Parts: sequence; C-alpha cells; structure tokens
Amino acid sequence: MRAFVFDEYKQSLHEAEVPEPTVGDRDVLVRVTATSVNQLDERIRQGGFKAILPYKTPLILGHDVAGTVIRVGSRVRGFNAGDRVFARPRDHRIGTFAERISIDEADLAPLPGRLSPVEAASLPLVALTAWQALVERGNVKPGQKVLIHAGAGGVGTVAIQLAKHLGAHVATTVSGKGADFARELGADEVVDYRTQDFEAELSGYDFVLDSLGGENLAKSLRILKTGGKAVGIAGPPDPAFAKEKGLNPILRAAIAALSWKIRRQAKKLRVSYEFVWMHANGDQLRRIAALVDDGALRPVVGATFRFDQTPQALDALAKGGRRGKVGRKVGKAFVERLKERATDRDKPISTTAFRTQLKAIQKFGRSAPSDLSVITQPTLIANGDNDRMVPSALSADLHQRINGSELIIYPDSGHGGIFQYWEKFAPAAAKFLAA
Repeated sequence: MRAFVFDEYKQSLHEAEVPEPTVGDRDVLVRVTATSVNQLDERIRQGGFKAILPYKTPLILGHDVAGTVIRVGSRVRGFNAGDRVFARPRDHRIGTFAERISIDEADLAPLPGRLSPVEAASLPLVALTAWQALVERGNVKPGQKVLIHAGAGGVGTVAIQLAKHLGAHVATTVSGKGADFARELGADEVVDYRTQDFEAELSGYDFVLDSLGGENLAKSLRILKTGGKAVGIAGPPDPAFAKEKGLNPILRAAIAALSWKIRRQAKKLRVSYEFVWMHANGDQLRRIAALVDDGALRPVVGATFRFDQTPQALDALAKGGRRGKVGRKVGKAFVERLKERATDRDKPISTTAFRTQLKAIQKFGRSAPSDLSVITQPTLIANGDNDRMVPSALSADLHQRINGSELIIYPDSGHGGIFQYWEKFAPAAAKFLAA
C-alpha cells in the first residue's frame, strides 16, 4: 500500500510502497479517509523524542485518522466492517499517513455524525490532549478561572471550547489578529501576546494549560492563586511521567533534573505543576464525539491537502501561522460498488450547472476543495450544510445507506445532494482539473 515515511531521523517524508498492516485479535483494520498533521509528527521526524519514543526507521508518521472499518479481529465486539470511525492510535502503533492502518479497538470511537472525515480527523490528538489536561488532571469546575495559552492553535481551539463547556471563565493568549476568533470560540478574556504581558493582565487563576514551556510556563505559575495548577504539554517532563513510561534510571534522573527548577518554583508559590503526555483513549473520544454532536465543540481546520501533498502539509505546520489543524485527505478511486442509485429531494445539478458553479467559484475567489483533486468516478456530490464543509443530514444518511460510497463535500453545489449523472461528470471534472 502507499504511505509516507522517513528513512532516517531529520530526513524528509517521501512516498513509498509498504507492507499491509497486520490485524491482531483485538485490532480493527481501517481504510484511511482523512488524517491530520501535528507538531508531534514533526518533533518525532526531527528526533526530538528518540529517548522516550525509540521508533525504528523507516517510519510511517501520522497520529490522527478518520476512516471506514474494512475488517475486525476475532475478539473485536464493538465495531464491524463499514463502520465510520476516528482515532488517535496509541504510541508505537502510529502510521496514519497511509492508505490503511490497524488500530487497537480500545483506541477507536464512532465518527461524529455531524462532521466530515477531514473535520473528524483534525480532532483526536488535540481533543484528547485538552480533555486529559482539563478534565483528568485539572478537574476544572464551573466558575473557575482558566488560562489557555496559544488559543488559536490546534490544542488551544479545542481547550477554549471545552473549558467553556465545563463552566469556566476562560482567558487565552493569541496574536492580535486572532482575538476575534478566540472570542468566537468562547474566550472571555483575550491577551495579545505581541503587545501585552499576560502576567500583568491576569491573576488569581485556578488552572493554566501551557503549550509553550520555558519562561512562559514560569510566568504562568505566578498568575495562579494558592492551590492552583499548571499543566504543561510542551515540557519539561516530570518524574511522574518518567515513572509512567517505565524509563531507565538514567533517563529518570535526567528528567527529574530538567523539571527540578520549575517544580521548585511551583512549591515556593504553593501551586502545582504537572506534565501531560496524551495517551490514546477510545472511551474519551466517544465523550468528545458526544460534545461535537451536541454542538458544544467544533473542530477548526486551517488548511487541507491531498494525500500526495503530505510532505507539504507537514511543512505548512512547521511554518506555523495557521489557525487550528492542518488536515490531509486521502485521494482514491470512488465507487467500489453501488447497490443503490439515490437522488436528493431536489433536482440534481447537471454537468453544465456544475461547470457554472466552478466558474463562479473561480470568479469570486473560492478555490475548489482538495476533495476534487483526484476524482475519477464519484458516487456522491453533497452540498455543504449552511455553506460549511459539513454534509447535510440527508446526504450523510444516504452516504451511510449506499455501500462502498464516498461522500464529497462541495460548498455552493446547490441542492446537488446525490450527483445522479456521475458518468457525465467524470470527464468534465477531469478536463477542468487538467486545465
């Protein structure tokens, strides 16, 4: 199968043919529809975590996935072939930058019904990180004051929404241009880190989620009230983490030394510091999915890339400056089998009408989404719900009822719903893409 790997640490990603994944008794084989790139992918590629995550090379990167179950192991009871799922595979079993991946059943959850695969794939790692920091470690309660650093980033966008759902008063740090965006997510106070010092602006906080480390973490401790807690996801790791990972005595001593200064400062201030290393957890993902379906949490996708653009997606992440996550959609031939021809309630758009839509989009500056870049024989073309890259309820329902179908979300496609004339559409799309 096709995958993106790096052969040695610090080398670039490249496409390669790799063996099919093995499926154990408790494993689920998933066809990858979408994935996303994370800072963790880049840190691993650069060799930053070799001491605690000693991966062998060549290595397939990728920590998030949304896709469809192909088959399940003999002892799997919670999933069946055809189920739509999403996950953050556990450490040492990553590899979502591929066409297929085998995942432990315990790491999987059903895909939220209101999300596209790209949106769903942007969530697992960052949402689990936010959950484990705020709920597991922080035990955030209604009325508490919570500071989320880097509120426009992948973890930050989710953490703001989650903290508000928990009933907290939320402050965040962003650049000036991200202030309105942070408020839209629910932030009560917004500090522009470029022009303001959050230590001078904030005080008496119960909890801080720090994703930057260094002096930013030290200052975060000083805005906590007595008994408050700071959770760091950028380090330094603490002795509890070293013990949890079962590291050897030399590494344990080194990690204790790395965090000694910040732990001593926390003790003097009568606050606490903990380091969180996110772990895979399908049960928590189910709870996160419920928040999504209830409208309490929405993903933020900063950009999308085709499967063959995976290295560029990782480069875009490394350069920074984007809101939310960078998603990567797997391109493949559509229509494995079509057992049912269905149409939307309204008249499907014709090939001519579709060309008109493309021209209008070009004229007014909207680019065609990456989903269209490798179309050969699409089964479904769905209009975006409320002009967003989310399928309408009808389209999502039809997609689930048509075995082997793929759902392409195309904003402003009118009431296309099911593209009835896909045989005519394929050459038209190919001609457009070639141009």
